[in-house]
Amino acid sequence: MAGSFQIDAFKKLDKEIASIAKLLSSFYRSPEIKKRFRLRKKIMDYIRQTSSLTDKLKRYQSQIETQDLDGILSSFYFQMAKLSTNIDNLEKEMEKRQQDKNTEGSQGKTDVNESMFCDLRMDVKMTNGCINPNLKDDFQKTALHYAAEESRLNICQLLVPNGTTINATDSKRMALLMTNGCINPNLKDDFQNTALHYASEESRLDICQILVSNGANVNALDSKNRTPLFYAIRQGSLDICQFLVSNGALLNLQDNFQKRALHYAAEESTLDICQVLVSNGATIDAFDSKNWTALFYAVRRGSLDICKFLVSNGALLNLKDNFQRTVLHYATNYTYLVESRLDICQVLVSNGATINALDSKNRTPLYYAARRDSLEICQFLVSNGALLNLKDNFQKTVLHIASEESRLDICQLLVSNGATINALDSKNRTPLYYAARRGTLDICQFLISNGALYYDARRRNGARFEME
Repeated sequence: MAGSFQIDAFKKLDKEIASIAKLLSSFYRSPEIKKRFRLRKKIMDYIRQTSSLTDKLKRYQSQIETQDLDGILSSFYFQMAKLSTNIDNLEKEMEKRQQDKNTEGSQGKTDVNESMFCDLRMDVKMTNGCINPNLKDDFQKTALHYAAEESRLNICQLLVPNGTTINATDSKRMALLMTNGCINPNLKDDFQNTALHYASEESRLDICQILVSNGANVNALDSKNRTPLFYAIRQGSLDICQFLVSNGALLNLQDNFQKRALHYAAEESTLDICQVLVSNGATIDAFDSKNWTALFYAVRRGSLDICKFLVSNGALLNLKDNFQRTVLHYATNYTYLVESRLDICQVLVSNGATINALDSKNRTPLYYAARRDSLEICQFLVSNGALLNLKDNFQKTVLHIASEESRLDICQLLVSNGATINALDSKNRTPLYYAARRGTLDICQFLISNGALYYDARRRNGARFEME
């Protein structure tokens, strides 16, 4: 790396190269901006004045691999390329960043004080073309990667005519440049992402259009089996979604989680994108790895408009997931937006959702509404025929749950509509037992006043509860 040159290795090649390497090493070790500026100018003057140096650099460049000095010389050449900048621009940049005294970072590229890729003015003529623009830093990035990453068109234009490899890839994220159709738009990085994936992720319609017009595959898959359309959906980019769909994006591909584009659109609460997908053939009731359809995600997010849209387009309401829960179970319990729970329940029930559907624990939606203290939803479910005395896998009724959760208003609702006061669970405990254990005096008094047996049902020995 540039901050730790092995000067002895250069001496084996040539004294002049060793001298320039020593200057360069001092340049990166110096914490003072002004001193670094002077050293930088000294280095460039040395290059200009030493006529034989450029020829030697070219000659030794071909010996890198044979002498096992790839890391040292590549770093050297690369840093020389960095130093070939416009001094006036560098001086202005340093004035702006006088407070920044960071030396070279561990990533093998110069700190901001050199303004390396902020205002790079590569002067190939200065070294008679000995600087190889395709040299890579410790992260396998070339100058063009950074220039494109920083949106420096002038630098890109300077680098490309001088033999820079446009299709070079780095170890993390590609900086791909569309120039006169000379790039392969379908190259992939380590995550199997193409430029179109990133353009979609960044909501850059203009770049997406350029890429697709130059042959980018709209259905390219990344390491998670996601196409650019997935990225556009996650960002809520309607215009890019429309563009990709109109250019042949497949709507029913599944990623590694078995999720499709519509699952993500519903999850992100983007109604307009859901409409685009469904109108173009997206399968409404497709299952993901959890056996969730898009409607499950819409319910979970509390997206009333999307729920209405999916239901109006034929979404099935009584499908069950891996826990045997229906969307109504989730509407009563897991919806993120509390204020939309009742409205969603009303939409589902009015369109045929089964009120008394049982999940893997033999619990109906009413169980979850009672646990969540959703009085309005409990009232709605009871008024629409919810059974009050069903028992779950622990033989608990909804009244057991309401008593255990200290929900007096829900206990009153249940009892007034026929809930069995003295129902026994698998441990022979009545709702009164749970109210007493919780110390909720008001519920205990209510249950007793409505006929709750005043004994410890757990022991069946007539032991009295101690009531205050």
